[in-house]
Amino acid sequence: MSSTDKTRWLRLLAEAAAIILSILAAFAIDAWWDDVKQQKHLQSVLGILEAEFVENIDLIDYNIDYVNGDQEYLKRFIIMSPEDASKIPPEQTFATIEAIWRPGTEVSNNNFIIGMLESENLPLLEYPQLQQAISQWRAEISELDERAIQLAGNELEALRALGRHSDVRTVLAMSIQESRVLSGQAMREIREDQEVMAIAGRKVFMAQIHLIVLRRFRGESESVLIFIHQALAAG
Repeated sequence: MSSTDKTRWLRLLAEAAAIILSILAAFAIDAWWDDVKQQKHLQSVLGILEAEFVENIDLIDYNIDYVNGDQEYLKRFIIMSPEDASKIPPEQTFATIEAIWRPGTEVSNNNFIIGMLESENLPLLEYPQLQQAISQWRAEISELDERAIQLAGNELEALRALGRHSDVRTVLAMSIQESRVLSGQAMREIREDQEVMAIAGRKVFMAQIHLIVLRRFRGESESVLIFIHQALAAG
């Protein structure tokens, strides 16, 4: 092979090597850029989740106060005599009977968070603690749902029993909250209604269990939030 041929082959090999290297470099850049975009997206989603879990904790606290308030009304009502019940201040009468049937959880953003987690399918392999915390948080929701079903059943029973009292039916039909006031005689009759009081006692017991679940759920939410903060800081 002449020196000219050798030079030509070397030039072809160099050109081929340059093309291969440029292709590999392009692949590497594309892979790097995809990773950058994925990380940016992950950080964006984590930021939204951070805000949602902050709200989640606030809503749990609201629900804990909500359940506690009902419990306090019911505990006082249960230990009252019918005579004491007839002397409940008018502005507290409706809140007292309302506590017998109200469900235990009023507001929640759990479904929104779950929907977001499922739609985003977050790549959390590099954040195993966050992945585990989210899994434990989701596991607690089934317990909350079970409690909600039980409380909904209690609500229907309570409304049916209370509905036998004409004064209660009248007050429930009113659209203006401030007008919902029961007479002392009506409160006496409700306190003497053994079926209503049995439902009220059951509600106190169910509410106590519900509070335990809510507080445990709050702890799981806090754990998720801590690991979200760590993931955001690492990103």
